[in-house]
Amino acid sequence: MSRSFGCKRIVRSSVRTAQQKAPVKRSSGAEEGGVVLQATTEGVLCSQESTNTHKSPTTKRPRISEEPVVPAGSRANRLQSPVTPLLGCVTVGRTYSVLVVVVYPCHLKEIKVKSGPSAGTFVPLASIVVMDHSGTEMKVVLWRQAAFWVLTVNAGDVLLITGLQVSEDRWRGETVLQSTFRSKLLNLGHASTLLSGPHDVDAHLLSSLCSFVREQRPLLVSLPCQPVQKLDRLPYVTLRMLRVNTLVHALLQVTHSYVSSDWRNEAESRSRSAVQMKAVVSVEQPDGQQGVLILWGSAVDWLGRFHRNKNTVWDFHILLVREGLTSDLLELHSTPWSSVKELDVTDRRVQEFQRAQSSWTGSRGPVELDLDTLLSQKYSGEVELRVQIWTFKFQDVLPSQNPVQPVLDSSTPLDAIVAVLSGDITYTGCARCYSELDTDTNGIYVPCYPCLPHTAVCRFYRPGVLMISGRDCSKISVQVPPVPLQKILKAPPDRLQRSSALGPLVKHIQVAAERIHHLLSNPRKTFSITLQSHFLCDENSIPISQDFTLLDFQFPSC
Repeated sequence: MSRSFGCKRIVRSSVRTAQQKAPVKRSSGAEEGGVVLQATTEGVLCSQESTNTHKSPTTKRPRISEEPVVPAGSRANRLQSPVTPLLGCVTVGRTYSVLVVVVYPCHLKEIKVKSGPSAGTFVPLASIVVMDHSGTEMKVVLWRQAAFWVLTVNAGDVLLITGLQVSEDRWRGETVLQSTFRSKLLNLGHASTLLSGPHDVDAHLLSSLCSFVREQRPLLVSLPCQPVQKLDRLPYVTLRMLRVNTLVHALLQVTHSYVSSDWRNEAESRSRSAVQMKAVVSVEQPDGQQGVLILWGSAVDWLGRFHRNKNTVWDFHILLVREGLTSDLLELHSTPWSSVKELDVTDRRVQEFQRAQSSWTGSRGPVELDLDTLLSQKYSGEVELRVQIWTFKFQDVLPSQNPVQPVLDSSTPLDAIVAVLSGDITYTGCARCYSELDTDTNGIYVPCYPCLPHTAVCRFYRPGVLMISGRDCSKISVQVPPVPLQKILKAPPDRLQRSSALGPLVKHIQVAAERIHHLLSNPRKTFSITLQSHFLCDENSIPISQDFTLLDFQFPSC
C-alpha cells in the first residue's frame, strides 16, 4: 500500500537558495523533521539528524562509540569514503560510497510496513535511478528521513552518496542500493556545468563521469538547470505568475482558513507516531485571482494574527510554489525561512492594493456581448452571450472505422437521443487534465506522463459540439469540454445505466436524454452561455482561425 506523501518544507528550491547564502564557508543549514541540509562550497549536503541528540535512557541497543563533535568545516565532517563503481557494489551488508549522475528521480511517497516491529506504520520512501562512468545503472532506495533528499535532486545532477548498502528487491528481482542511518548525499551540481568537485573525490573519476554523460547521454546534459535564487533578491509575484519550485514574496489578503492534523506513523527511534499540523489558508489578490497557502509547523501560529486582523494586507516572505496534490492549481507553502508582516494602512503598497481591488471589483466577470459584435470585433477572452442552440453532436471517435456520431437537432426523437447516449460517448481519462488514456496489452491504463505523480483516473463524456446563433443569421460551432458537458446533462458518465434520484425506474441515461431534448426542442429558445473565444488574425486583421470553448451554461428557469 502506498500513498502520495504530503508537501514537505524541505525542497530543492530552498536548498539551492541556501547555497547562495554561503559561497565561501559552510552555512548553518536547516533541519526539519530529522532532515539536515547544508550549503557548502562543494555543493548541497544532505544528511540525517544525529542519533546522539536523541539518546533514550532505556534503550537496549549497544553503542559502539560516541562520535566527537567537530567544527563544521573540519576534515572529519567531510565525505572521505572511497568511491566504488556500481558494478562492484555486490556484497550484502557492506557499506559503499558511489559517485553517480541522476538518470531520473522518483516522486516521494509513503509505504505501509506490513511486518516486523514497525508493522502498521507509514515510512517515507523514494528512489533514484543513477548511472556511473561505466554506464551501469542502478536504483538507490532512500528510506525515512533520507527519502526527502529526492526533493533536492534533478535529472543530470552529479551525486556523491555514502553509507549505502546492497539489498535484494524480491518483488522486482533486482539488486538495489539502499540508504542507512549513516548515509549522506552531496549534490555537486549539474553535469553540464560541473567543472571541479570536492577534494575527497578523484578528479579523474569525476571528469570521466561528466565526459561519459556528455557523450552517451546528451539528453541529460541538455536538460535545463533549475533556476538559482537568492533570498535577498526574491520577487513579489501575483497569483497568476506563479512558477513551480520557486521561492517568492507576495502581498495577499486572507479570506478563509482551515486547520487539520495529518496523522502519520513514522518508524523512528524516538517516536512511533507524530502529528503534522498544517493550515490551509485561502488568499486572494486584487486581480480576482484566488489561491491556496499551506502553513506547516510553527507557521500555523500565524492563524491567530489572521483572525484578529481581518481585511488586512499581509506581506509574506519566502514562500515556496508547489504543484497542488488534488488540483492542477499551484499552491504556496511556508518554509523554514518564511515570515509574515501586517502592512500598515498608510503603506503605499496597501493603498495601491486597495485601489486595484476596488477597480477590479467594479469590472469583474466576463464581457457581455452579442454574437455579431463578438465576430465583428474579433474579441478574445471570456464572453457571456445570449444565443439559440440549433444542433448538438458528440465528437467522432478515432479510429475512423468507428461510426460517425449523428447530429442531433429539434427533429430528433427522444429514442434516437437515448440510442446515441448508449453508444461510445464516454472514455476513461486522467483526472487532472482530462486526456484520454490508452491501455497496455494487459488492459491496464497507461499513466498520463505529463501529470505524474498524479495517477487518478475518471470517467468522462467525450467532448461535444454545439451549433449556436445570435439575433442575426451568424452561426458558430462551440466546443463543449467534458466537465461543462456533464453539468449540462446532469448525469454521471460512469452511471448512465443506473437508477437516478428520480426513482428506481428512471435511469441516468434517460435524464441526460431529456436534457438534450429540452435543449434542442425549440431553436428559438434563448440560453445564456459563457465561453472562451480566441481569434488568430493576420497582419490585415483577417481571422486565420477562431476557437470557441464553452465555460458555463445556464438553463432558463421555468
